[in-house]
Amino acid sequence: KQLEIYLKDFSAAEWEERFQLIHRIDHTIKELSVEIGKEFVHEILLYEDTIYRGMKKTVEINEQFLENISQLQKYARIFDQSYPVLLRFSQMFHEKFGDEAVRADNLDVYQVFVKAGSDMTEVWKDTLTERQENNNDNMQRIYEMKKRFKEFIYTSKGNCTPVSIKEFIDREVAENEDLISEEDNSSTVFFQKGQENYVINKIYNGKQIFFSRFVKLFDEVMDSSEYQAYIDRVFGDKVIEITECFGFNANVHVPVSRKRLVLPLTDRNDPQPGDIELADCYFRYNSEDGRVRLYHDTLEEIKVVYLGSLAYYLLPTIMKTIMGLCPSTRFDAAYMNFWRNEDNEGLIVDRVPEIVYDNMVLIRKQCLIRNIFDMNQPVTELYREVVSELHRQGLPNRFFIKAYMNKPGFEYLNMGRTQLKPQYIDLGNILLFKEFCAKLEKEEQLIIEEIMPYNEEDDYIHEYQVEYSTIKQA
Repeated sequence: KQLEIYLKDFSAAEWEERFQLIHRIDHTIKELSVEIGKEFVHEILLYEDTIYRGMKKTVEINEQFLENISQLQKYARIFDQSYPVLLRFSQMFHEKFGDEAVRADNLDVYQVFVKAGSDMTEVWKDTLTERQENNNDNMQRIYEMKKRFKEFIYTSKGNCTPVSIKEFIDREVAENEDLISEEDNSSTVFFQKGQENYVINKIYNGKQIFFSRFVKLFDEVMDSSEYQAYIDRVFGDKVIEITECFGFNANVHVPVSRKRLVLPLTDRNDPQPGDIELADCYFRYNSEDGRVRLYHDTLEEIKVVYLGSLAYYLLPTIMKTIMGLCPSTRFDAAYMNFWRNEDNEGLIVDRVPEIVYDNMVLIRKQCLIRNIFDMNQPVTELYREVVSELHRQGLPNRFFIKAYMNKPGFEYLNMGRTQLKPQYIDLGNILLFKEFCAKLEKEEQLIIEEIMPYNEEDDYIHEYQVEYSTIKQA
């Protein structure tokens, strides 16, 4: 009963009294734990995913949306970290093997790939990393394109209103079509819908790598002729699938290809008529585009897909090499270091305005902040100081925080991917306020990102996925 009283008081209390009540509630729960002999977890926040059979909020996908996605899909190829690794690997492969066909079970090939990738680890936490490639023209062009993108963001920083990047991207695509256009381009677009615009959360690999984990829940979709026709068009007869599972079963799915690539580590207990042995394949350098490709003795060039995991960096080297031959589309602002981390004493280190392409928001308004607060002062005084300072800087009470991956000493390779995801903060919520302060004190620097779209009438956030493929029917 005392707990119920505290909870009722909490719902009507002012902010200062709430800090006292949350302490009393916590103390009461501890006493209750002793009384009934049951341990309770304190200060935990729950997030729940729910599947709805009927879409609760439909969204219109028109031709203009698809045209914009097609253009962004081309441009975003330069931000896929595996693309420059492929070009470096191809160059090193050609230097070692020339134009010869090299059997796919030759371990020397995979050693070359590892060496090519080990020299470029910095691109995984900052896809805008600048490098000078004097011996590879295509790699140098990619780095120059990314440098121009970074400079565009830099020159936009003084703006308080949204900045259009459409003219810039359209020009970059037109001038570099040969470098970024692919006949089999496929991407998944994650977005939210505002009142007048679309907000792009990220653009990632397509070819069912995300959709496969959801579509299997809906038989009416999988059995439809439209879906089957899409699978046939995207994968066709030249696509070979790897079906291994490496400790991750969320992507268990109905095979999308009639043929399976059998690796040395493949379980041989379920042989299939369409099995293709890796030993019957070979690598060869293609002089027309300067890239290594995979061929089969009778099928000629083949493309390999793997839908079993999103974390390629955890896969065996053989699989990383084979999957690395087919770079995809990638646009995720979280892996772009466009911050100027200058030495000053204020809360705000740097700001980035909203960046838009037509009616699509590509980058939300965000800022890099540092810890300027005395975290040892009484919590009510700390709360007053934090809220007042954020308000003085024009920042809201509700926002997302993200890790600043490019600060000195940040151990990116040792961080779990969940720890790198944006975290919602509402300073009106005591637990979330404490979480914000704890993160800021620990990290010293954080990125604050605006909530967008802000559809206050919605009961929950809607994120949509669209898989868009430029692959034509064979």
